[in-house]
Amino acid sequence: MCGRTAFLAGGVQRNGLSQRHFRCKDLIMKGIKIVVLGLAAVFAALDFGACTQKTTEPEEVAAMILTVRKNASGTVYFVDDDTATTYIPSSALALHDSLVGRRCYVEYAYLIPATDYTYTISLTYAHIVREGKAVAVDSDEAMAALGDEALNPVWAWISGRYLNVVFDYYGTSLADHLFSLARDVRAGNPADSVWLVELRHHLNGDEPKALLSEVVSFDLAPLGMDTATVSRLRVKYRAFDGNDDYKEVAVPVGQRRQPVQAKHFGRFRP
Repeated sequence: MCGRTAFLAGGVQRNGLSQRHFRCKDLIMKGIKIVVLGLAAVFAALDFGACTQKTTEPEEVAAMILTVRKNASGTVYFVDDDTATTYIPSSALALHDSLVGRRCYVEYAYLIPATDYTYTISLTYAHIVREGKAVAVDSDEAMAALGDEALNPVWAWISGRYLNVVFDYYGTSLADHLFSLARDVRAGNPADSVWLVELRHHLNGDEPKALLSEVVSFDLAPLGMDTATVSRLRVKYRAFDGNDDYKEVAVPVGQRRQPVQAKHFGRFRP
């Protein structure tokens, strides 16, 4: 039976009958009991794959990516990618220590100012975020080795030093697909402060059969983003129709790269 990576038992409910599937093979189930609002869920601690449903009419949700932390008394809280903004859940969470330090995609109902933390956050859904590889390449062969299979990025934004992408792709449960963010260094630094990068997808021996979904964060530091003046990323990818397409992603001014209460059309439900 496929386990969920969602660690909230009561998740966002959306309309729609069609299925959205997450990769479910080789989950390392730790049987961790996560207590939220008196309910329990099983969390697959070391993998992203989960079984969820696709929505035909996805609703707009507030979402962000946060890192799990615990204070000295064992209270679970979250920290923003700006490393300064903190969030305390409105209901206590009991998480295994192996989850501390992991990045999570979270959807939430509201944020309100808190006393000992920046905000109290009312979580509705969350799961572990996978970290992809960001690499600078200097040859066509190196770029081709990263794969050139199709995917569909439905939402992308920058927070802290990360490019975060929610996307769909085709595969099965037989292999871990590889996702990379590549920059061709032969192009040099653009004069208009817009960097071209490529979102690459490698099947890794799998077959493109079922529609799957993923959330991946790419650390931009290996691409020189920490030192360069970049106003926008132009993300190139291979679309489902076989043609190259592009997604524009703005770099927030003043290094404030976390879109607090940023909304997008939710892709998941527990």
